Amino acid sequence: MATQPQSFTLSVPDEAIADLRERLARTRYPDQAPGAPWAYGTDIGYLQQLVGYWRTTFDWRAEEARLNAFPQYKVPLCGIDLHFLHVPGKGPAPCPLLLLHGWPGSVFEFLEDWNALTERIGFWIDLDDAYRTLDNDYIESVWWALRQIWDRGLLVETHKVVPYCPRDQTALSSHEVSLGYEDVVDPSVYVKFPVVEPHGPLQPGDVLLVWTTTPWTLVSNAAVAVDPALTYVRARADGATYVVAEALLERVLGEGAEILDRFPGRELVGTRYEPPFPYITDYGEKGHSVLAGDFVSTDPNCEGQQIGYLIGTGILSVLAHGQTFRSNGGSIPTPATTERRPAPL
Repeated sequence: MATQPQSFTLSVPDEAIADLRERLARTRYPDQAPGAPWAYGTDIGYLQQLVGYWRTTFDWRAEEARLNAFPQYKVPLCGIDLHFLHVPGKGPAPCPLLLLHGWPGSVFEFLEDWNALTERIGFWIDLDDAYRTLDNDYIESVWWALRQIWDRGLLVETHKVVPYCPRDQTALSSHEVSLGYEDVVDPSVYVKFPVVEPHGPLQPGDVLLVWTTTPWTLVSNAAVAVDPALTYVRARADGATYVVAEALLERVLGEGAEILDRFPGRELVGTRYEPPFPYITDYGEKGHSVLAGDFVSTDPNCEGQQIGYLIGTGILSVLAHGQTFRSNGGSIPTPATTERRPAPL
């Protein structure tokens, strides 16, 4: 005999609401982590507003009335009450609207079905000793490993360049990036950075010649990096004086370039230049100057780690927006957005 659907109305008991509000009132908040809100987790002010909303503002009875305006039904299915709305359509040929929602109690109720399906698809794993992140043994092992790393002095706080979504103003995980990852062909460009004041072997009007494979980052350019041990030259070509790595002189400026001077990259550190765009200027005293970077290379197949793709001429200018670059030549805090918030679910 088929089980008949049962009509019901949503009604949260008063004591359940009172208990929730009382527990919310006892919420203890940690101190706000240093740095911009959302930089290291949930903004404490936002969390306090959220708790306050559910404790005093949310109108449970009004929401119940809104939901109960629709006919609510439930029917048992495999030991679980299946909740659904059944709204008859209107007009000469009505089409009913059926909305379903199940209420499973726990993932452990379905482990046997999960194991059976895993075997059917031929996925060979040890189901009797499964690797499940929701098991206490797994969670405790993660904390144990973290403590071992901490005790050995291997856990440090530092900066890391990560994928960033300008729309949502938040970092992206590798899993999110992989959802839309694809190989594309992008242009590389040479950019001229005029020197604005005398420094070491350079004079105003000399041009730092920069090669970048990420030209879209030039808008937020913060610095130029050089290898302090690499040999650079001032060279005359086509009526202008350029500064490039000597190893790349012929490839970049051609055979006819005239070398005016040679010097190690350390003599360039501190040179101030005119950025390609004037929009961002609050990079501190080291902003828009030459810094030392041991990751700079003249190998065209070498990718830099901290400031982007530091290859080609050995001078490049890509700093991650909102990060800090540190080197022997100084440090640069790059401006961060004023708002940090998690991506919408």
